[in-house]
Amino acid sequence: MLKRLSLAAVVSCVMMGGALAADPVKVKIGHAGIGIFRLPLYVAIKGGFFKEEGIEPEVVDTRSGSDADMMLAGGAVDFVTAPLIDNINLNKQGIHAVGVVALFNRFNNSITIRKSLAGEIKKFEDMKGRPFGVTGIGSGTWQFALFMATVTKMSRDDLNLIAVGTGASMLGAVRAGRVDAMSYADPENNQLVEGGDALFLVDMTDEATHQKYAGNAALFSHMFTTEAVIKAKPQMVQSYVNAIQRSIVWLQGRAPEDVATLIGTYPGFDQVQRPLLIATVKRSQNAWPKTSVISREAYDGAMKLPVAIGAIEAAMPFERLVDNSFAEKAAAKYPSK
Repeated sequence: MLKRLSLAAVVSCVMMGGALAADPVKVKIGHAGIGIFRLPLYVAIKGGFFKEEGIEPEVVDTRSGSDADMMLAGGAVDFVTAPLIDNINLNKQGIHAVGVVALFNRFNNSITIRKSLAGEIKKFEDMKGRPFGVTGIGSGTWQFALFMATVTKMSRDDLNLIAVGTGASMLGAVRAGRVDAMSYADPENNQLVEGGDALFLVDMTDEATHQKYAGNAALFSHMFTTEAVIKAKPQMVQSYVNAIQRSIVWLQGRAPEDVATLIGTYPGFDQVQRPLLIATVKRSQNAWPKTSVISREAYDGAMKLPVAIGAIEAAMPFERLVDNSFAEKAAAKYPSK
């Protein structure tokens, strides 16, 4: 009798146009600090795309990208959002991680200096021996500082790199004068500049500057996971990538004001004044991917950094670090405009 009633309830639900919703799949995402270069992730969360794909995301914030990588290696998170170098580092340690979705196709780390030092620091080479802030040793910000040293023909030994953490810790280090310069990304970089605390020494959101140092495209931020997660939870990975693809499609043609409104209540961005957040979104527009599929051009551009700083002897094969199968299915289901 109970079984018949249960079946009747199901039939009634379907006939009325309803559906039996499965419990959402909980997914943990590791990353170090808020950054505009993860914009499609925040849009997927605030726009409800994860929810619609049956995903319940939990963002686990870490002190540095290196910490997030170790959490992925240990199974504490399912995905990490970070530059390509983090993926490379895990593979060098024997952990097969692969990128499954593009998030940002231009370098966003830039170099700011304290405004009071503008007369003393006029080019990157003037940073020799000065206290230079990065989020953590081995992090993407640390690697970008080394990259800039390489392209300007400096020795890495000339740099006095100091780990200061992310977010408020970084802002405080610059404002208190504990560091003379900082390698970091938007919105904090732009917040320091717009607030009168700092000036850009190297602004990678500037078209000419990016072309000079990195070319047209570079996969600055992507979502990667381990081969083990893919084998164990392929449907979860697909649903997750679907949500990111939908957020990328939503972004296409959107005004910065609309984007700022959507992400403005996200923790971290809610501390940024609206005019600054709009300006930060606008500064990032030329880096938004048109699809979640990772392009070879962006991959090759990003690979220049680890090769230049000596993290690897030669570029690693695209097929080793990228699995586009999920993004290709997502792009076919939710095509770009």
